Parts: sequence; C-alpha cells; structure tokens
Amino acid sequence: MDQIRIGSFLKELRKEKDLTQEELAEHLNVSNRTISRWETGSNMPDIGMLIEIADFYNVSIPEIIEGERKSENMDKETRDTAIKMAEYSHNEVKIGKRKTIGYLMTAFGIFIIISALAIFPNDSSWGSIYSIIGSILMVIGFYLIIKSLLVKRSLRILSVIGCIVLLFVLFNVSDYIAVTQFGQVPRFSYAKEYSSENPDEIVHKTLFFTAVQKNPGTADERVVIVKDHAPPKASDNEIKLLIRLDLEEDIGLLLIDYVIDGAEGSGGMSNADKSLIDQADLLDWTFDKQLLDIREQTEEVDLTIKFTVLTEYVDPNYEDIYPEEYKKPMDEISLKANFGETYYITISGGRTNGYRAVLTEQ
Repeated sequence: MDQIRIGSFLKELRKEKDLTQEELAEHLNVSNRTISRWETGSNMPDIGMLIEIADFYNVSIPEIIEGERKSENMDKETRDTAIKMAEYSHNEVKIGKRKTIGYLMTAFGIFIIISALAIFPNDSSWGSIYSIIGSILMVIGFYLIIKSLLVKRSLRILSVIGCIVLLFVLFNVSDYIAVTQFGQVPRFSYAKEYSSENPDEIVHKTLFFTAVQKNPGTADERVVIVKDHAPPKASDNEIKLLIRLDLEEDIGLLLIDYVIDGAEGSGGMSNADKSLIDQADLLDWTFDKQLLDIREQTEEVDLTIKFTVLTEYVDPNYEDIYPEEYKKPMDEISLKANFGETYYITISGGRTNGYRAVLTEQ
C-alpha cells in the first residue's frame, strides 16, 4: 500500500470539492493536522473513517486504497463489507474497553475490601460499610469481564450469583474466625443489643451465630459465641427452666437438685460426646407434671433448686458420688412456679471465686 499515493489522491479529491483542509476537517469532525497527515501520507484514516470519506467523495474504498479513481459509483457489496468490518472493529474495541474497565473495577473493589478489613477495627461499622462498597464494585467488574466470555445470559447471572455467595461466605467465615480465634467482635453483625439488666454485655447477632461481648473496653473483655436457640414454649403440664451460662471457663457437668411440691429429685446436664459444656451455652430443664406425679388440678407449686458445677467431666451416675475437688455448689433458688411457664436462670462466675445462680427476667 502506497501511503504517499493515497495521500495525493485524497488531496486531489478535496480540491475537486473546492474545500480547504479546515473546511474538510470541520465536516469530518477531525483536526486540521489529521487532514494534513492523511494527504502527506504520514498517517492513514481508520476503516470507519474510510467509509465516511468514500461516501463524501463518492468513490469506493478500493479506489482510495489504490490511490486512483476506477469507477464513478461505489460498489454496494464492497461498501457493505466495509461497513460490517467497521462495525466489527468498533465492537472489538468496545469489548476490549469493557474488559479493561471490568478488571480495574474488580481490582479496585478487592483493594477496598482488603483495606477496610485491615484499617478499621472490628467494632467499627465503617469496616463493614466499605467492605460492602468494595464488594459491589468487585461484582460489577466481574460481570463486565464475563459478559464477553459467556454468551448465555443465564450463565452470566449464575456466575454473578456465585460470586456474591462466595463473598457472603468469606465474610461470615472471617467473622467466625475473628470471634473464636482472636476474641474479636463480628464485623458483619446485623444487630447489636444492649440490656439494662446486663450493662456489661453487648450482644452481636449475625445470620449464623450470636456473639456476646463481655466487659467491653476493660482488661477483662472477651467475646464468646452463644447458641442462640430457645426451647419450645412450656406446655400446660410443664415448667421449663432456661439456664444461660455466663462463666469464665468451660465446665464438665451441671448438676441439679430440686424439691417440687414436696417431692425431691436430682439430675444433671452434660454433652453426649463427653466434651466440656461451653461457658456461654444455653441449657434447658423441664419439670413434667405427669412424670412427677403431681395432681392434675395443681397449677402452682413451691420449687427449690440447687445447682452444682463439676469443673471437670466425669461420667454421670445416679448416686451423686463425684470427686469433691470438682464440685462447686451454689446457693438455693426458691420460687412459686406455675405450670405452662418458662423461668430464666443465669449462672455466672468461675473456679477461682465460685459460681452464682440467679433467677432473671427473659
């Protein structure tokens, strides 16, 4: 291809139209310098501009490339082919730009997420806010990348959903690790609860677990995961005890001795796999009217309860014979109990200073 010859032909065509370089540049929406470069052969128009020039001068693209006029009318088939080539070229450029933007947005989103998790402490809401913003940018960037790679729209949608689910899982796993391994509060909790009854506790609720921050801002601060479940509502023939542990360490067994309606009884609570009971566990105990052989018409009874902690796990027995060094008894709790009601008890303390059982509100 002789660029000098092409340039001279373009100059000749311009003069035939009796146009200056400035006038042609204004018509084609380019600069005067661009027209000059075309006509000197130092630069050539792209294929999209060739179509516009050929149409303006009423010549064919092959004529411009050859640098001489061959026919009076531009061949329709050649023109259509050139248009399709121009559209293809434009589409390829558009796809390339979209991919570049996608990569940049994805990288920037990841950068924001990492920065938010590294800079802001777990108890700051800004960390979760910026992480969500970074996730949105990342997902949009990911979509722009796969848009040109996956033809089917359903596959693109599934890929984006998979990306969102993966981020969701990673955030929750990081929260769980932060609580269990590093004693930090969960960053992505959806609610924080404060209670006047327990002013030294903050409850952080996530979609998969609940963490309690005890003694926040003090040297004794710690964060533990609690089992956020409640037993079924007591039936008309039952009295339920909901026992919340707030201990300094895990325990082996929780024993219960009781007197209900004059009848004595005892029992215990332990894990079936012989593991220790978690220091922040939630336990429940049920008194059944029929099993206790209490008169059907009785609605209210006198109930006395005495809890004992076994600091180490020992196989339960029915003779109440346990090593004395493990046994840590608590003061009795007495109340008027009604069948069909649930009563809440909090057991706190530790091995050093002993344990306490207190009847509390829900």
